[in-house]
Amino acid sequence: MLFRSPPPLRDTDPARGSTDKEAITIVEFADFTCVYCRAVESEIIKVLNQNPEVGHVWRDMPIASDTPDAMIASVAGRCAEDQGKFWDMHGLLLESQKINLEEVKKMAKSLKLNQTEFESCMASSKHVTDIQADIQIARDHNITSAPTLFIGDQVISGYAPASEIRWAVLRAKWAKK
Repeated sequence: MLFRSPPPLRDTDPARGSTDKEAITIVEFADFTCVYCRAVESEIIKVLNQNPEVGHVWRDMPIASDTPDAMIASVAGRCAEDQGKFWDMHGLLLESQKINLEEVKKMAKSLKLNQTEFESCMASSKHVTDIQADIQIARDHNITSAPTLFIGDQVISGYAPASEIRWAVLRAKWAKK
């Protein structure tokens, strides 16, 4: 599916892979508690490992109506990002069988985050505006399901195997030439 334009990239977005401004970037709107979001993670990692020139940006899209713990997970990711550990927390959240405030505190401790800072961040509304901004961008781009991946002018909604993601990356590279 094609959209007029991909979502904007921001310097504050959690990102991994290539940081080159000209790189093809996978922009993923996802929910840490979503089964399909969890499944697509290993597929994205395969693509990033095979294509070091590709970047990956995470955008929070907690589906609170499905699970109230989705927002806790999104805030935990942002609070871990404050201490430079977003992707470590991201991995733990996606692997966790249970997400609630006590569990994310345990995750933070396992990552050796400053517990006082982390818990203070979790108790504040510091990152709620940023998460709401991601949700609004998703709405503005007519995203109704998670995960949704933007790769160039292409959109993949739902679970996608690495082969489909690689093909979208390749098409995006061709479109740039």
